[in-house]
Amino acid sequence: MSASILIVGLPWSQDELTLAVEAVRALGGRPVVADTERALGAIRRPEGCAYLPVAELSVSAVLAACGDTRPDHVVSITELTTVLAARVREAFALPGTSAETEAAVTDKFRTRSLLRAAGLTAVDCRETSLRDLPAVLASVDLPVVVKPVAFTGSHGVRHIAVPSDADALRDFYDADAAAESGRDRLIVESVIPGDEISAEAVCVNGEVRILGLTDKFNTGVPHYYEVGHVMPSGHTARWLDPVRAYLQDVVSALKIRTSALHAELMLHDGRVELVELHTRFGGGSIVQLLAEAYGVRAYDVYFTALLRGELPDVPHATGTAGVAFFGGWAGAPFRWHSYDFPCADAVLALSLDARAQPKARQHEGIRLGYWRTGRAVFRASGADGYARVAANVAFVRDQFQRLDPAARPQDRPSHHEGTHR
Repeated sequence: MSASILIVGLPWSQDELTLAVEAVRALGGRPVVADTERALGAIRRPEGCAYLPVAELSVSAVLAACGDTRPDHVVSITELTTVLAARVREAFALPGTSAETEAAVTDKFRTRSLLRAAGLTAVDCRETSLRDLPAVLASVDLPVVVKPVAFTGSHGVRHIAVPSDADALRDFYDADAAAESGRDRLIVESVIPGDEISAEAVCVNGEVRILGLTDKFNTGVPHYYEVGHVMPSGHTARWLDPVRAYLQDVVSALKIRTSALHAELMLHDGRVELVELHTRFGGGSIVQLLAEAYGVRAYDVYFTALLRGELPDVPHATGTAGVAFFGGWAGAPFRWHSYDFPCADAVLALSLDARAQPKARQHEGIRLGYWRTGRAVFRASGADGYARVAANVAFVRDQFQRLDPAARPQDRPSHHEGTHR
């Protein structure tokens, strides 16, 4: 009988779910997706997959829904349920990364503390709460970056240059709702200089294999919202081996076993520094970029590692791929000045709905600062392929950035350098 893979929790992206289900089926596995009846009823269900409605997203509810049927593997492909999936895995006595490790990875302060103990970070980091933030800011050297202990997408993040910047940060929180859900826990970190990249990788029984490095394009100070990516990173030739060695040390220190990995990193003065780590692939169309730039089907690689324990071959890029997101700022209507890309021949696909509205205004007390109405995907080959794709991504980023009333012109990076989220 083929192995069953229980996927706990729906990801944000419908495309991610479809790719994961297709990958399990292509390897002869049986995908099963568990979530609440309400959540399952709100999606277009991929074919060839069983669905397991649960009363709530909890260990007891998932175990009750499984009944006498024991899955062969339990995973999560979304940050929101990695810890839950690990606890379900442990309840079934299945191998994999422990719930303790998953909890540490989703908690940025615990991650930073463990890496500091292992000598793998030089970042000064303090934990506080929304209420106690002013006192902490008074005790540290500014500027700093303040962000939620556990959240993604740069929501709730703020560069604090002067104490009064904390007032603007508080505007992105519903204090009571955040306190009730625990989202009022914050970390205050020293600003990490350098160029920002991300690494997509798989870890198989504790051994890391990098699939690709990506250059990150964000809005810079004060929010660092991600607006686009280019893959492979222009830093790949110089930094691939140091990044792999660093991530191997990080994985060993955190005791991650078999998992997808998305690491956000800064490169500066000959060293690699972790911004944050996730035990899933990156969002923002990163999985599609792996396919376009490297011919890598990320979920095929991950589930092959899970089902067969096999490390993938080292991929080689066949071109440069990129993505940029059209969007709007919270509370403002969508508006866009130009679609006249500087390198129109590198445009691969466009999707946009100017009538789109945010799916949610806040999540557990964190108010979402931006929303996306569509995207443009790019691909180019040849010696100037990177430059052409990067020019298109920067074209979108610069327009989005100019719409932000909180951004100061002198704080805007010219590319993706000098940024930290």
